Amino acid sequence: MSPPERAALPQAFFLPTGTGPRFCLFHPAQGAAPQGRVLYLHPFAEELNSTRRMVAQQARTLAHAGYSVLQIDLLGCGDSAGDFADATWPAWLSDAQLAHRWLAEHGSGPLWLWGIRSGALLAAQLASLLHNESEPAHLLFWQPVASGQQMLQQFLRLRTASQWLGANNTSEPPPPQALAQGQPVDIAGYTLSPALAQGLGDARLQPPRIAASGAARVA
Repeated sequence: MSPPERAALPQAFFLPTGTGPRFCLFHPAQGAAPQGRVLYLHPFAEELNSTRRMVAQQARTLAHAGYSVLQIDLLGCGDSAGDFADATWPAWLSDAQLAHRWLAEHGSGPLWLWGIRSGALLAAQLASLLHNESEPAHLLFWQPVASGQQMLQQFLRLRTASQWLGANNTSEPPPPQALAQGQPVDIAGYTLSPALAQGLGDARLQPPRIAASGAARVA
């Protein structure tokens, strides 16, 4: 279903945090009967930029169907505060929790966690935390990666390829070795810290156990 020609414009705002503001877009549910809440968690590095248009179209469509949709740029990403080098996986998970609390106050209905690629890993971890708090969450994954280690290896190959092409000093240690030594690495315009690499590499796509009521499910 395509979004209406005159879809309502999203509300842009900055969500305050202890490490600076996070840029958000909120698409209020349209219609008299809200269908639910959707928290969107974006993919890794440049994949965030390459999926923006598609995500915006889908968010408008969901809002038109009665869902309140919140998009958040995580720490060091997009228009949010901080540099990518400052990001860690726990910090991103904290951002997701904060966004969830905001959405709970500004939307109604069943909760959906929508993640693309590595965003699905973050959504799965958030769902586990909410499951422990007895709050069910539906999961919507687009092209999820099975593990953060897989995502990390794909990203590190970009650095290796640039070294082969002579774009970097080939005497530098390979990215995995540099990260293991506590050194950040620059890849495709992004500075990847050892802390973020560790957190991403440890992430696994493990949805929470489904309760007897079947409240949490993967779509």
